[in-house]
Amino acid sequence: MNTAILKQAIKEAGGIKVVADANGKSYEAVRKWTVNGLPRTEWTGETQYAHVIASLQSVYTAADLLQSRAA
Repeated sequence: MNTAILKQAIKEAGGIKVVADANGKSYEAVRKWTVNGLPRTEWTGETQYAHVIASLQSVYTAADLLQSRAA
């Protein structure tokens, strides 16, 4: 996964702490997303982290955050 868009979206949303709080996750969990990308549960419909991040900022949509998943 290309994490550059995700990193920028998290920055635009107010940073890792803001995104972690909004998603009910730890700071460390969200920091790992900036390295590894969003968890597989985003593509199976179990979680909606990309939608929450998209709602916190106006630069990237949830689709933008999900489009670059590695095969």
